[in-house]
Amino acid sequence: IFYYCQRHRARTAKDRLQSRLSNAAKKALTKIPLVNVHENPPTEESCVICLDIIKTGDTIRKLVCGHTFHHHCVDPWLLNHRHCPLCNLDILAAYRVAVPSTINRRRHSNVHNINDNPSVFSLATTSASRVNEQSTPANLPTISATIKDDSSDVRIHGEQNPMFRLDENSL
Repeated sequence: IFYYCQRHRARTAKDRLQSRLSNAAKKALTKIPLVNVHENPPTEESCVICLDIIKTGDTIRKLVCGHTFHHHCVDPWLLNHRHCPLCNLDILAAYRVAVPSTINRRRHSNVHNINDNPSVFSLATTSASRVNEQSTPANLPTISATIKDDSSDVRIHGEQNPMFRLDENSL
């Protein structure tokens, strides 16, 4: 009976999370603009989901990342996957759609709020990551290298590593 209850709780929690994520994806879809193509695009761009060419008169969605798709192709994709099919951009995070917390009230008193620590953030897919302050481009160390074109350093491949030479007698 205990095992059954535990499985039921896990399944129910998973279903609730999927429901929350699905509702958040629907909310994000309302924020993604629909664009009608009025003139022929300068390049023949195609929808990577249906592989059809985007033509004049088509209704497309243009994501923040700049990728465009037919709205009837990308809407079901985004509802199920919640990321751009090409670059894997998380649409919930890109459009700042919050997913309600999955922590219940009883456990909440023992858990620190992640908003109290500015170096910790929660993505819309409920995974928490720590932001390393040294990973910003301004704080990264600069690496410089020089390449010398010295013809005296040119070696034949077999001379660099004698193990690459074949001993014809050993065959």
